Amino acid sequence: MITPAGRVKLLDFGLAVRHEEAGPAEATRSLQSLTEGGAVAGTLHYLAPEVLRGEPSEESRDLWAMGVLLYEMLAGRLPFEGEVGTAVLASILQATPESLHKVRPELPMDVERIVAHALDKSPDSRYRSAGEIHKDLTACHAALSAPIQIPSTARVLVHRLKRPSVAVPAVLILLLLGGLGYRALRFSARKSWATEQALPEVSRLADAENFAGAFRLALEAERYVPGHPALARLLPRIAREIAVQTEPAGAQVYLKPYSEVNAEWQLVGLSPIAAARISRAYLRWKIVKPGYQTSEVAPVLALNQGTVTFTLHKEGSLPAGMVRVPG
Repeated sequence: MITPAGRVKLLDFGLAVRHEEAGPAEATRSLQSLTEGGAVAGTLHYLAPEVLRGEPSEESRDLWAMGVLLYEMLAGRLPFEGEVGTAVLASILQATPESLHKVRPELPMDVERIVAHALDKSPDSRYRSAGEIHKDLTACHAALSAPIQIPSTARVLVHRLKRPSVAVPAVLILLLLGGLGYRALRFSARKSWATEQALPEVSRLADAENFAGAFRLALEAERYVPGHPALARLLPRIAREIAVQTEPAGAQVYLKPYSEVNAEWQLVGLSPIAAARISRAYLRWKIVKPGYQTSEVAPVLALNQGTVTFTLHKEGSLPAGMVRVPG
């Protein structure tokens, strides 16, 4: 609710009471436990995985709900969705939410990291207290709000620029240098983010076997610290190289994590691909070539498998209403 002073106050943390006169509300209905022992009370979309599994939970479940709420506020939608309750339950237990950076590219990576930490499926890897979340959010806000200090030499330069004979060329030079300086400062800041925040988070995600999330973050960090020793050690744990062939050749190859049903397909390249670097997560593959039926498959790759091959079939080669099942 919003107070008369304009302040927003959180009154409900996912646990709602349904009044009989209001009629049934699917979104706030208690979820019957998967065991025979009663029901789990609360709004399904905000329930932590350990609650759904019937495990003991205290503060960690509220921190998960805070993570869901933060994601919803930033993305404009819930992180775990489904057409029916069982689909939502499966999403909470197994799926990884779509990256906030994809939904809102302008969001700082620190914000995405905070939300991802709150939504860690393991209570032991999640924030331990609301105070920890508050500390990280406060630090992030301070970094974004820090004023830019203008040195005294810059003020002297501005005074000299008032002379018309130097004003125009000097301004052009300053604009050029300012643009280059901004790019250099921004790159330096991103480089610090990559080494101090991203790479430790990649390691944590790898330890939790969240290879899809670790791989995405590693690729982002690699833009700023290519060849970093820590990154070089982490990549073999979360990624692999594999040759991709299609019959016929010349097909577009797309990938996405198997658990992220609603995620966008990522283009890998045009077949044949000699060495595609992919996540070690279980993946969905989509193969597209004009004149052929689009193929969406999820093959299980052996640990030492060096090549994966997909066979396409011409459009109209199957009877209407039928699909080809590999095997």
